[in-house]
Amino acid sequence: MNRPTRTRAARLVPPALVLGAVAACAGAILWPQIDRRLESSRQGTRVDRLLARAELARPVTAHFRGEAPLAHSRATERLAPLTEEARSVPALDGADLSETFPLALEPLHPDMTSWSSVGGCGVGGGGGGGGARWMGRRSPAGYLIEVEMMSSFTLSGVMDASSLTTKLSTNIEILRLNASLSIPSARNVGPDDNYEELFGVEQDWTVSGLGDLSLMLNRKLGLEGNTSVGLNIGLPTGEHDETSPDGSYTLPRSFQLGKGVTTYAGTLEHTFNKDWGMITVGGGLNLNGGENDIDNRTGDTYDLYTYVGYRTEFMVHSAGVKLSRGLSKDINNGSFEADQSRTEVTLQYGLELGYLRTWPMFVALTATLAEDSSDNTSALAFGVVTSY
Repeated sequence: MNRPTRTRAARLVPPALVLGAVAACAGAILWPQIDRRLESSRQGTRVDRLLARAELARPVTAHFRGEAPLAHSRATERLAPLTEEARSVPALDGADLSETFPLALEPLHPDMTSWSSVGGCGVGGGGGGGGARWMGRRSPAGYLIEVEMMSSFTLSGVMDASSLTTKLSTNIEILRLNASLSIPSARNVGPDDNYEELFGVEQDWTVSGLGDLSLMLNRKLGLEGNTSVGLNIGLPTGEHDETSPDGSYTLPRSFQLGKGVTTYAGTLEHTFNKDWGMITVGGGLNLNGGENDIDNRTGDTYDLYTYVGYRTEFMVHSAGVKLSRGLSKDINNGSFEADQSRTEVTLQYGLELGYLRTWPMFVALTATLAEDSSDNTSALAFGVVTSY
């Protein structure tokens, strides 16, 4: 019996979309820093001017104070506006600087957090790139349960996919542990090249439903909790053996909503808190459970990544890059996918909008570049989070 082999469609992701993502990342990082330096320079110039004027007035007031009380009184009256102006600068009278310079002095931890969504090429899809990472303030501290919803729309050389993931999480402070449950649903749409090769007929499939649930545990380490380790357990709840309507043909692995096996992933990352935001670096190992009962397998992978978040009063700009490398090849209906890309690089630009403090929103654009250009993908993600 000839086993079907998977071929790739020739549709490529527009290069302009990839270049646009790179330009957005660069602009988001450079412009806030330039604007901040200009504002800092203006504040410093004002303070220096006031200090210089006050220093020049000091010997005059000392002279009047010892030799001419009346002249001293008049000089004091003339200097009163300067004194009041100097007092308006927080650094001169010991006032709370956080009211005047909230971006530079407001504590970052635990205000700035991050989370990587479940996703990629559909829920339960390939183990390489894809998936948007939320970087920002998220919910105010002290919540009992945090509820997040993240939707994504992915274009690839094989199929188009959309997903909606609901994540419920809670903090167990005494253990410095965050526990969460991720509930994904997905819709995969595209042509089936295997079907056309076997039967000589073009065929498109649309598959939608629940994906694989994920249980996630994340524990903080160190005195400040800037280092964390995570464990993700994927449960085989999504449909992994979807067939054609008449049941005579099993759809390729890429259309399936689940993997059909229990999966495990571990992460280790460290966050560097800065007065302007945060830098997160880390890596992960994804063990995708081997072959399922219909001889499909998603290969194991490892990831290395870094993300930078820059915050303003109501927004957090972020940019990041993730390198994904396959440790084993995917298997589709018992056959290795010979043309599979082993290495992928994912670029991301994200923007958190915090105008509604209890309902932060997040928008991200990702572009995944693979060894085989037909494996390139682009994705747009939108999320909202609240807490109770």
